[in-house]
Amino acid sequence: MGEVPWRMERASLDEAPIRALLAAQFPELSVTRVERLGEGWDCETWLVDSTWVFRFPKRAEVQPSLARERALLPLLAKRLPVRVPVPEWIGKSGALFPFDFSGYRLVPGRTWDWARRPSRPLSAFEDDLVRLLNVLHGITALARQALGDEAHLEAHAPMDWHAELLRVRPVLEAHFAADSRLAALLDAAAEVPEPFAGTSVLLHYDLAEDHVLMDDAGRILGVIDWADAGLGDPAVDMIEPTAWLGPAFLERLLARYAHPVDAGLRHRVRYGAGLLALLNLAYALERGNADRAARLRRHLLEVMLPNGELFPE
Repeated sequence: MGEVPWRMERASLDEAPIRALLAAQFPELSVTRVERLGEGWDCETWLVDSTWVFRFPKRAEVQPSLARERALLPLLAKRLPVRVPVPEWIGKSGALFPFDFSGYRLVPGRTWDWARRPSRPLSAFEDDLVRLLNVLHGITALARQALGDEAHLEAHAPMDWHAELLRVRPVLEAHFAADSRLAALLDAAAEVPEPFAGTSVLLHYDLAEDHVLMDDAGRILGVIDWADAGLGDPAVDMIEPTAWLGPAFLERLLARYAHPVDAGLRHRVRYGAGLLALLNLAYALERGNADRAARLRRHLLEVMLPNGELFPE
């Protein structure tokens, strides 16, 4: 979370060194076209011949999580009802590049900007998401075998985003000054729920809008970026979707959720989703993105606050 710079421990890549690196490590791979796809927190991503996606780590510290991801993805590909990126090219660190890297077939679909109101019903998306979570959270034992001692995530949870909310609170207070409904949210967010103490399940851990790939009808085609996957609180995988679809969606999800629901799960999901909605608005304001900030404010009022309550007691 937050606007911490996406630190690199190496030079940024461009087309020429990527061509040289791929030719050296994968001489059997014929490369015609190389395009930059983008950059995430941990990796730069490039597309080769509209077919292969190569992720190049930016720091040594991310290599263990990417290795864990590579161990998990073949298992997920065999069992999940959506596509995942299974590495078929495994590059090793060397003189041309300091870290291990990998390449996988492009997963089709596009990301969805939830700050823009969808133009069509989302029932298909909800159906696919429920099916995905039921399967994902149900293969925990198999994932534990695949991940071994690396199965458990670090002991942090979305509720810990509260510290980040304190940082951006002045930005939100200035924005909310004329609206008592929104200003009250900042005080309500101080009531942090009790931490999860139940049985862990396999999590994606970051079902953000840029990690869920969809078609034009709203069906989920694939889910990418599994580097943070591990075992933990089932509420975590429900927070991001609830932040975009609203509390009513959470109730529909839980009515069809196939696994145990502990007493505090709703509270943790609602709290995490509320924090996330506030933080996304704060970041848009910090960047000076007035259009996105206006859409996120409207989203808070029309989707997240249908009954005047964001953080349940």
